Amino acid sequence: MPATTQLSTEPLSFRAGDIVEFVKSFSDYSAADGWSCYYRLVNSANAYTAIQATADGTSFVISIPKATTATYTPGKYTLFGWVTKSSEQYQVYKGACEVLVDISALTTGYEIRSHVKKVLDALEAVIEGRATEKERSVSIGGQAIELMTLAELRQEWLRYKQYYDDEIRADNIANGKETGKKILIKMSNAS
Repeated sequence: MPATTQLSTEPLSFRAGDIVEFVKSFSDYSAADGWSCYYRLVNSANAYTAIQATADGTSFVISIPKATTATYTPGKYTLFGWVTKSSEQYQVYKGACEVLVDISALTTGYEIRSHVKKVLDALEAVIEGRATEKERSVSIGGQAIELMTLAELRQEWLRYKQYYDDEIRADNIANGKETGKKILIKMSNAS
């Protein structure tokens, strides 16, 4: 069984059904000094049970097992972290975290396109005159794309194409791939 990749910071996203593990250190709240650490995912529909970290020297190891994350509903959440000692409690983290669908548990198809890609595809379909009812009803800034002029459609297409290219670059970076961008360096002789 492969080892779990241990992150050194809180995750921005993870898949339901995956093991989530990360290590945190807080200079003012050392595990060696008796502090305890907890993390919890919360959104408007769900507040999952707090996960208590395990002390590891002065650091904390936060580990959420597969059986626990498998119960998480996909969606956007806020991840909270806090430390406690006796009657003291301090928040040490608050950040966005997305729970992604558990691919291994799917029994039917799943829409994998991002919102940006869906809008880009709808714009292309309207421009090319092959849009479905659903694609024609997509709105940008409160205006249905089927009511936009060709110039407005082209402008929005360019904007959403840039957003989509940014998503692809971010995915490539996250997966250790090249971004397709070149970094140019100019060197001069400082005599």
